[in-house]
Amino acid sequence: MFSNLARPKAIFSMWLIIQERMLTADRLSKWNMNVDTTCVFCKCQPEHHHHLFYNCSTIMEVWCDIFKWLQIPVPANTWSQLLCWFVGKAKKKTAEGQLLRMVLAETVQEMAGFPLNCLTEDSDPVILPSRLLGNYGPRWDAMRRKKQNI
Repeated sequence: MFSNLARPKAIFSMWLIIQERMLTADRLSKWNMNVDTTCVFCKCQPEHHHHLFYNCSTIMEVWCDIFKWLQIPVPANTWSQLLCWFVGKAKKKTAEGQLLRMVLAETVQEMAGFPLNCLTEDSDPVILPSRLLGNYGPRWDAMRRKKQNI
C-alpha cells in the first residue's frame, strides 16, 4: 500500500488504521480513559475500529460516494473485505493501482481526522465525500484519466 502519491500524513494514518493501531474510543476506554464510546459519525453505535472505518451507516455512505465517483460498484460488505479488495487491486504498478492507493489513504485519513475536526469546528459528517472530492478530486481525476489512456 506504499509507493503512494498521497500525503505522508495520510500514508502514516493508513498504516495505523490497517494495523488497527488508530486510537479509537474503544481502545482508549480499555486504557481506563474517560471517553464517550459512541460513534462520532452515527451517534448510535459503539465506536470501534471496524465500525468507525466501514460499518457505520454514515461512513458506508462516504464509501458509496467514493466508489460511485470511481465508477466501481462497492466491492465489500466488511472492513476486512474492503482492505483485501484494495490490497489486491492496488498492488498493480499501474495508474489504477496508484489511484486506488491514494484514494484509500486520503479517505481513511479524512475519516480518522474528522473526530478531531469536530472538537475545533462545527463539522457534519455528510460533508466528508464532498470535502474529499473537492480537495483530492482534481488529483484523482488526473490519475483516472491517465488510467483510461493506458
